[in-house]
Amino acid sequence: EATQEQALEELMLKVQRKWADIEFVVSPYKDTKDVYILGSLDDIMVALEDSMVTMTTILASRFVSGIRAEVDKLNRQLRLFSDT
Repeated sequence: EATQEQALEELMLKVQRKWADIEFVVSPYKDTKDVYILGSLDDIMVALEDSMVTMTTILASRFVSGIRAEVDKLNRQLRLFSDT
């Protein structure tokens, strides 16, 4: 059981590391000073979808109980990002 929980924790850490390394590209909006828009979101959307699938897998496991609080927090953050 501890081995399974550790595997889930490693999956969660992989998702966290992925988001720590993502950079958002911003570009100036027309000639407006201090106003920026996001650049291409294709890679970010793919990372979000992959992360949400991974989190669903983790949450579906019966071994998640030991790390449930951390998993729920990360899942809420990803859902919030997805909704905005």
